[in-house]
Amino acid sequence: MRITGDAGEIVSPVNTPAGFNIDIIDTEQQILNRTGDPIGTIAFATDTNDILILNTNGFDKWGSIEDST
Repeated sequence: MRITGDAGEIVSPVNTPAGFNIDIIDTEQQILNRTGDPIGTIAFATDTNDILILNTNGFDKWGSIEDST
């Protein structure tokens, strides 16, 4: 199923495809220094363009690898 709408149209979250929300947007160091965030918190590091997800042992980090081919 594909949901489309006109520019500027508000689409109900009930009808939108599954995805995720980024909870924190900050530098990587600021993200790593945070305390009290719930497990599963998703963060975007503005200085490294990496996604970090909080688990029981700290943050897991995902970045991109550019394919030179």
